[in-house]
Amino acid sequence: MDVDLTGVTSTDSAGLSVLLRPTRRATATGRRLVVAATPADPVRRVLDLSGRGTIFPFVDQPGHRDE
Repeated sequence: MDVDLTGVTSTDSAGLSVLLRPTRRATATGRRLVVAATPADPVRRVLDLSGRGTIFPFVDQPGHRDE
C-alpha cells in the first residue's frame, strides 16, 4: 500500500493516527505501507520528530519501491 504525502504541507497528532492505523493493518496481513515523502517534506519531519519516522519505509517519489 502506498501513501503519497509529497504534497501535504502540515499534520498533527490526528494525522499521525490516521497513518498508524492502516500501517498496523498492513503489517498484520503481511503487507507494508510505504510513504512517499522526502526528508524535507513537512509531514516527514513531523514523523521523524515524533519518533514515528522509523515505523514507515519511505521513498522520495510515489511508486518507487525498493522491493
